[in-house]
Amino acid sequence: MLAILWLVGWTLRVPVLAAPPLATRIADSYGLEAAGIGALTMLPVVAVAFGAIPAALLIERFGLKAAIVFGVLFMAAASSARGYAPSSLMLFVVSVLMGFGVAVFQTALPAATRVWTPGHIALGNAVYLNGMMVGEVSGAGLTLPLVLPLAGGDWRVALLLWSIPILVIAVAAAFVRTPHVSSDKSETAAH
Repeated sequence: MLAILWLVGWTLRVPVLAAPPLATRIADSYGLEAAGIGALTMLPVVAVAFGAIPAALLIERFGLKAAIVFGVLFMAAASSARGYAPSSLMLFVVSVLMGFGVAVFQTALPAATRVWTPGHIALGNAVYLNGMMVGEVSGAGLTLPLVLPLAGGDWRVALLLWSIPILVIAVAAAFVRTPHVSSDKSETAAH
């Protein structure tokens, strides 16, 4: 469970912070000015903030595990779609959608630590937060020196490449057995 919490935590910031190192390339592709580049960075963060309340409703309705897996998959799909948006408007729309995906599973993670690591709640929180911090460093620090060269210098492919490990993490989270609770829906109802 701790490994899954760390990996899901890692995905929280990677796609958000992979974009700023690519900002000039993205701006050139869409003809964005400085305000557009700023919006590209801020829109996902604003979406996370405003998406937390609807995310809580989704978690209550569908359960922790389903919300986490859905949020990670939705975020990865929207992140990849940023590179293939036909216009700057659609680029901003998919950036907001990516933020909503993050909001869903970010909101679920504190409750997941209570349910999935009941004897080690503080440790579970520390583990996913550590994963998140490493994800921040990964997205911001590895995009230009590692991922962009692997993508042949194409920023669109770089965003797509970042989605591959995130999809693998979503699949791992989907198949992990949650402790001692028969259904995810009862996880949130019990806590």
